[in-house]
Amino acid sequence: GLGISPEHIDWIFDRFHRVDTRLTREINGLGLGLTICKHIVELHHGLIWAGNCPSGGSAFHMRLPVDGAEKRLTPLVL
Repeated sequence: GLGISPEHIDWIFDRFHRVDTRLTREINGLGLGLTICKHIVELHHGLIWAGNCPSGGSAFHMRLPVDGAEKRLTPLVL
């Protein structure tokens, strides 16, 4: 892939965020995919993050608890 510049890493999970708007015509999408992923992972009390690969492109990681997860008592707002 194209990879993500370091200044955009903190924003890629925001709703409707597009790193490069010049590619909008070439690559379809609303900019919601990573936001939805983050929401699902956080509902499971997990973590999700991204980084760049040394060989190019980006790597996405998530960590989910295996057991002992408690129910969320307050609603999660995106």
